[in-house]
Formats: sequence, structure tokens, C-alpha cells
Amino acid sequence: MRVALDAMPLAYTLTGIGVYVQQLVIALNRVRPDVRLVFPVHSEIPSQALIRRLIGRNLPKIYRDRIDIQPIWGVSPFGPFSKWAPRAPRPGGYDLYHVTNALPLYREFACPKVVTVFDLAWLRVSPNEQIYFQHANALLSMIRKADHVLCISSATQTDVVELAGVPVEKTTVTSLAPRELCRPPETQLVRDASRRKYSDGYPYFLNVNQIHPRKNLPRIIAAFGRLRQAGCKHRFIIAGPKRSGTSDVLRAIEEAGVGDVTRLLGTVTDATVQELYWGCEALVCPSLYEGFGLPAIEAMASATPVIASTTGAFPEVIGDAGILVDPMDVDAIEAGLTEIWNNEGVASRLRAEGVARASQFSWRDTAERTLAVYERVLHQ
Repeated sequence: MRVALDAMPLAYTLTGIGVYVQQLVIALNRVRPDVRLVFPVHSEIPSQALIRRLIGRNLPKIYRDRIDIQPIWGVSPFGPFSKWAPRAPRPGGYDLYHVTNALPLYREFACPKVVTVFDLAWLRVSPNEQIYFQHANALLSMIRKADHVLCISSATQTDVVELAGVPVEKTTVTSLAPRELCRPPETQLVRDASRRKYSDGYPYFLNVNQIHPRKNLPRIIAAFGRLRQAGCKHRFIIAGPKRSGTSDVLRAIEEAGVGDVTRLLGTVTDATVQELYWGCEALVCPSLYEGFGLPAIEAMASATPVIASTTGAFPEVIGDAGILVDPMDVDAIEAGLTEIWNNEGVASRLRAEGVARASQFSWRDTAERTLAVYERVLHQ
């Protein structure tokens, strides 16, 4: 089986989509090493050596030799010349094309196609976000024309069926999972070391996400400010790239009066994120909507309590192993923070239950479900 897989998310700093592609490639090779993964390259990056290096840096060395790059000369479907976008290439006779990127390289496909959808939040809760998707209609058309759609959660599957109009029988849930690097700290000394390194020894709450309006940081900061006024000595650390919501976050920090106890770290390494998980009192991520919530499951695997939302995929991912709050209600977010601050028994229970819950998700399972869909599409 030859699968053309869009690995361009690996060429950049990894976000949730990049982690998905990375871990799926690794797991597919472990489960079915006979499956040949081919990575088409768009003409705007003509150097095979460059793209091999960019993609390869986000894969273990053992898998880099399996990157079979085939440069394709054509026009991106997202630009002024999109109407001339080519059909997907057929060199070598791909059996199947797997789209993993929200901005795919091709508008049409010359072979059976599987599309992974991470979320349709820009339709579900933030219609104004369509301004960032100038070709939203083209994206929805691609989803509708797919031979099968992989959804990273049941919540996303519901959105694909209700908002994109895809028949449910053409969808399959292939959940994400924590990476192998995410594990509980070996001792309390590890937690203490992380706390000294990132917050001068003070306990801290953590948010790991790009700074974006949908991540709901202004309300989280407002709730944290109330907690500080109530006598809490905790700090707040935000780790993630600065995006369109940065000015609102800075304004919220100033209004809450927590500028001296809040840190914005920007983009950080995976190793730093792991240390931050170990040292924090809780990951606080009650965003307005998530298609899965990868930081939450990775924090849980690291024995870190999680405060998340009652919306999107969080209820199905976290279950009873975390604190779920209404993301629109600052009082509810404050109550969740207070429960961690004032009740060590709750925090201790959530650490144990989070690890157990996270262990129910695996990339091997994701790969096996994905392979089953490949086979189904090829034999239908």
C-alpha cells in the first residue's frame, strides 16, 4: 500500500496538527512497516534537501529514511491562481491520498482520499474566524468530497456530520493520545525543581496553547486575578506562540493586576512543556471549543490536574478525571481554580485519575483505526 500523506505540518514548529502527523507516521510504521508513506512536496519549496531536513527534524532518525519526497510543480489552491490548482499527482501510482492539513496542497485528487478533520470551531462557535479561512467553502467542499473523513473526537464527528453534511457512515473517530515523553515525575524533587526553575519556587497554574481568542485566556486571567485578591500566592504561566489574541491577553493581565505574577513564555520546547506540567498545580485550559484538547491529555498523563471546559471534546476526553467548567463563566473558572488551591485531596485524586484516564488513549490505536479506514476505502 502506497499512501501519499501531507506531512507539511512537520516542516514548522509543531502545533496539535503537527504532533498528530508526527505520531501517526511513527505509529503507522510500527504497526504496518510494509505501508509505504510518500510525502508530496509543493512547488513553492523546490529543494528536496531542505524539505527533507525540515520534516525529518520532527521525526526520529529511524523514520527519516522512509521519507520518500516527490516534488510536485503546481499552483496552491489558496491564492489568486487557485482555479488552476492541479489535481493531486499520480507519479508512482499512489493508492490513496491522506490530507492532514487544514490548508491542503491540492484542490482535487486523482486517487481515493481520506481527510482528517481536527475541528470546525470556526463554524460552530466562531463564525467570524472565517476571515482567516478565505477559502472556507473550498475546505468544506474537500471534506464533503472525501471518500472518508477521520475525526479526532466524537465532538468533531458530530460537527462534520451536522455542519459539513457528511454522512455519518463516511466518518470514523480516531482519537489523539499523549506522547511517550508525557509521564509522571519520578519524585517530588522533580516537581520542586521545575517550580524553582519557572516560578521562583512558587506554586503556579499553567496554560499551554497558542494565544488565540478561542483559548479564552482573558476570562481565565480574570478568574486568576480574583484568586490572587482572595490571598492565593500562585503564579500563572502561559506557554505557547503569540497569535491574534495577544493584545487582549495583555489587556486582561493589566486589568486583573497580575502583571508581576504572570509569565508569557512564548513558543517553548517539548522538554520545557514537560517540566512545566510536572511543576504546575493544574493545567487551566477552559477554552471556548476544542476538537480534542491534546495539552489536557498530555498533562493528565504527566499526573497534572486539569481544569477544562464543558464544551467541545473535553467531556469525552477528560471524563471524570478533571474539573470541567463553563468557559463563559468567570465565576465557574474561579471556582475550579479555588478547588485546586484549597483542596489538596482533590488535586491528589485528579493526579491519579488523570494518569489512569490518559492511559486509555494510544497512538497505536489511532494508527490501527486509520489503517482500517485505508483498507476500507481501497476495497469499497
